[in-house]
Amino acid sequence: MGKSISTTSNTQNTTTPATFSAGDSVLCPSLSTGSFILTADSHENSNHLVITFEGSRFYYNAQGYFVAVSDMETDDFQPSLFQDTEANR
Repeated sequence: MGKSISTTSNTQNTTTPATFSAGDSVLCPSLSTGSFILTADSHENSNHLVITFEGSRFYYNAQGYFVAVSDMETDDFQPSLFQDTEANR
């Protein structure tokens, strides 16, 4: 009798990452269950987006990755922001 070979398939769904800009309504579950409006960073030569929450400013890049709280840098490896849609709530 012959030997059978078993194989498995690893199927992954890939989605295009969202891009964000100033004025977008976003969700940031790590901060709150409410929605936020992104603003442009007022510092010259900065392309970061800002959420202000409880007196602190949180900085993100256009792909929704957390960049910094005030001047503290981070190494975030997954997006922190999501478009404020009914499906994302």
